[in-house]
Amino acid sequence: NIYEYIPPSNGIKQGNYDPIIKLVSPEKLQIAVINGNYTPNEKTTVKFEIASSKSDKNLFSNIDDNNNDGLATKFSLSNQIVKSKLWDIYVKGNLEYIDKNFQSVEMIYNPEFNRDWNLDSLVSYSYINQNKNQLLLKTGIDLINKNIGEINYNYENLKFEKQYDGTRQLLDMNLKTKGIEYISNSSILNSESSLYESEFLRSYNTLKINYKKGWSKINFEAEKNLKTNLIDNRLAYSNHAYKSYELATGIGDIKNKYVEIGYKKRINDSVISNRLQKVNSSNNYYLKSQILKDANSNLNMFINYREMKREDDQNIDKYLNSRLIYNQKLFDQIVQSNMLYETNSGNLPQQEYTYVEVEPGLGSYKWIDINNNGIQELEEFELAQFQDEGLYIRVFLPNQIYINTYQNRFSQSLIVNFHKWSNSEKKFRKILSHFSNQSQYIIDKKTNQDIESFNFNPFNIPVNGLLGLITNFKNSLHYNRGKQDFSTTYSYSLNKSKNTLSFGYIENNLESNQLNFTHKLNTNWLIDINSIKENKESVSENFDGKNYNLDQLKVHPKMTYIFNESNRLNFYYQYSTNQNTIGNLESLKQQKIGISSSISNSEKINFSCEFNYINNSFEGNPNSIIGYVIMEGLQAGSNYTWSLTAQRKLTKSLDLNFSYFGRKSENSNSIHNGNIQLRAIF
Repeated sequence: NIYEYIPPSNGIKQGNYDPIIKLVSPEKLQIAVINGNYTPNEKTTVKFEIASSKSDKNLFSNIDDNNNDGLATKFSLSNQIVKSKLWDIYVKGNLEYIDKNFQSVEMIYNPEFNRDWNLDSLVSYSYINQNKNQLLLKTGIDLINKNIGEINYNYENLKFEKQYDGTRQLLDMNLKTKGIEYISNSSILNSESSLYESEFLRSYNTLKINYKKGWSKINFEAEKNLKTNLIDNRLAYSNHAYKSYELATGIGDIKNKYVEIGYKKRINDSVISNRLQKVNSSNNYYLKSQILKDANSNLNMFINYREMKREDDQNIDKYLNSRLIYNQKLFDQIVQSNMLYETNSGNLPQQEYTYVEVEPGLGSYKWIDINNNGIQELEEFELAQFQDEGLYIRVFLPNQIYINTYQNRFSQSLIVNFHKWSNSEKKFRKILSHFSNQSQYIIDKKTNQDIESFNFNPFNIPVNGLLGLITNFKNSLHYNRGKQDFSTTYSYSLNKSKNTLSFGYIENNLESNQLNFTHKLNTNWLIDINSIKENKESVSENFDGKNYNLDQLKVHPKMTYIFNESNRLNFYYQYSTNQNTIGNLESLKQQKIGISSSISNSEKINFSCEFNYINNSFEGNPNSIIGYVIMEGLQAGSNYTWSLTAQRKLTKSLDLNFSYFGRKSENSNSIHNGNIQLRAIF
C-alpha cells in the first residue's frame, strides 16, 4: 500500500491513517490439567478431566488482569446395560463446561465444530467463547449386534448462556449381512441465537451389494441448511441445499484387477429472492479400472465426464477429466516403459505481474534500462546472472479474469539397459552390456475450451485458442555409464514452451546436442571433454527487444588431478561462440581458462575455490538485454571471476558456512559478494 501525507488544516488532521507501529507485548499462558478414570465394575467406566488456565495478554501491564484465570471441566460415563452372545448395549453421557476466560494451547474441538453447530454463520465462535460460558451435554445409546453390526444414537445440547442454544440428534449405522453392507450417517440441528434461528439437516448413505466376482452400490447424500434472521425474517445468503444420487457397479478385486462404472446426479440449491431455489444440476459419468497389475505390468484408467446446467443459462457446461497410466517391463527388466496420459477441464487466470525491488541478493531479476528513460518497463527485466544483481522479484497481481481451458498431458519414458548381460558368455551380449539408452517425451497443452472443445489428440496444436504449451524430448545414449572408462554420453534434447499472459504470449525454444567423454588415465588423472551445440530462441508477442535466436557452440575440456576420494584439483579451458541470427545480429567469441579445487577432511571441513579468466570478443550493444544474455552478465574484453566456499561442522547439530564470490571486468571496479551462516539442526 502507498500512503500520501496530508498536512493538518488549522490543527485538524485531514488524513485517515496514522504512522503507528503496533508493539507486540509479551504474553503468558499456563495450563494445569488433572484427569483420571474410575471403573467400579466391568460394565461401568467413569472419566473426568479438570483444566485451569492462566492467560496474560500483556505482561507489562496490570490492567484487565481480573479475567486471566479460566476453568474447564469434562465428565463422562459409559455403562453396558446388556451383554449377551448376540447383543451389547451401552448407554453413555458426557458433560463439558468451559469458562469464558479459559484459554487453550490447542484447538479443543475438531475443525468442523463451527460448521456442525452453525456457529460460523450465526455468531463468531471465538467471540462467544471469550464472553460467554459454554456448556455441552451429550447422551447416547450404542446397539451392537455381533452378527450384523451396530447402531449409534446421540443427543447433544450446546449452550452459551443466553446467547446461543442448539440441539443435535445423530444417527449412525454400520450394518453388514450376507454380502450386503449399509453405512449411514445422519444428523439434524435446531439452534437459536440472539441473531438467527437455524435448521441444518445432513444425511450420507451407502448401500453396497457384494457378489462373488463384483459389487454394486447406491449412494445418497443430502444437506439442507436454513438460517433465518430474527430481525427482518430473511434467509441468510449462506443458506444452501443439495441432493446427490449415485449408482455404480464393478467386477473384479478392487485391490488387484477391477473395472467400475458409475453415474452421479447432483442438484444444488441457493438463496434467490429470499427463497431457497434450484440454481444448477449436473450429471457425472465415470469409469475406474485397474486392468493389469503384476510384477512386470500395470495399467490404470480413470474417466469422468460431467455436464452442468445452470437454471439462468441455456448452455450446458461440459467437463472431461481422465487419466491413463501404463507401466511395462520387458526382457527381464532390460526394457522399461512408463506412459501417462491425462485430460483436464479447468480454468487459467489472465495473469498479470509486476516487479518489486528487494534487498540486494534476495531477488531473482535485474533491471536493464534499455531506452535510458528511467522508467521500469516489463520488457526491461531479465533473470540475474549473479546473486548481487538480483534486486527485484516478480509478483503476480490479483486477477479476477479466468479462461475456460482444456488440458492434454502425455508423457512417455523408455529405458533400455543391457547391463545385466555383462557376465554373459555370448560376445554380442557382452558388447551390448556396455550400452544403455534413456528416452523421455512430455507434452502439456492448454487450449481455450470456448474456442476448441475436447481434443483428445495431444499432438494436435491448434492455430487458434492455444493458451499454454510445454514439450520436452530428451534422449541419452550411454557407453560405460558411471565407470570412468572411456565413458561416453550423447544427449539430444528439444524443448518448447509457450505461455499466455495479459500482455501477450512468450515462446521459448531450445534444441541441444551434447557429447560428453570421461576417462580415468590412471589412479590420479581424470580427463573430461564436454561439447555442446545449441539453438536457443525467444519470441515475445509485444516486446521485440527481447526476441533472439542464438546459435551456440561450446567445447569444454577439463583435466582433474585426484589426490584421494575427497580432494581434487581441476584445470579447464572453454571455447564458445554465440551468434544471434535475427535483429542486430549480435555475436560473441569467448575463451575461458580456469582452475578449481575441492578439499574435504573427515566430514568436518569442506572447502572449495575457483578462479576463471574469461575473454569476450563481442559485437553488438553490450547494454542490451540480448547482450546481457549472450555474455552471461559479464562485459566485453577481459573478465575475472573467483569464488570460495567453506563449511565447518562445529558439533553434531551446529554448522558454520561461508561463501564468497567476486568478479572484475576491464571497465568496472571489482565486485565482492559474500555471506556467512551459522546453522543449528534440531
